[in-house]
Amino acid sequence: MRKQTLTISVFFVLQFVFLNALQAQKSKKYQVSGTLYYSSPHCGGAAIRPEDISKNQPLAGRKIVVIKGNVNSEGCKKVAEIITNEKGEFTIDLPSGKYSLIIEDWKQVKLFKPQDHEDKWSSWDLDCLQKEYARPDLLLKVSHKQINNLVYTVYGHCSWSFPCKTYSGPLPP
Repeated sequence: MRKQTLTISVFFVLQFVFLNALQAQKSKKYQVSGTLYYSSPHCGGAAIRPEDISKNQPLAGRKIVVIKGNVNSEGCKKVAEIITNEKGEFTIDLPSGKYSLIIEDWKQVKLFKPQDHEDKWSSWDLDCLQKEYARPDLLLKVSHKQINNLVYTVYGHCSWSFPCKTYSGPLPP
């Protein structure tokens, strides 16, 4: 009887230690650091001169929203917000998991209204547009180690070029 009680006691102690270690692992945070750049597009002309080629420029003062999971939607749980410094750099501590990073003023579904960009020669694929803006700017998997020197470049688009917009009018002169 005494041996059985000792065995049960040891079992519960080991289970307690294991569960505490598991909880500590879940709550541990890992540092993620990186730099955000912007590359402007070449929006016309057949010949590209070397001085027209965009150099990646740091995106300073940009808010990056971190959400849990891999879809950008209004119902997502916001985990944190980061503001890039003057060099476009950011640092955040996150527990293990999958995250989406969204550059706030780049991909806000609520702010983009296709009707503001309509003309008689163009049509919008609204399903495509919804999928485009549901896709995060960057997916991030944090798993038990730091992530350093992450580099992400945002590529601009020309004023006449939008995702999911089809132009069927005359060619420009």
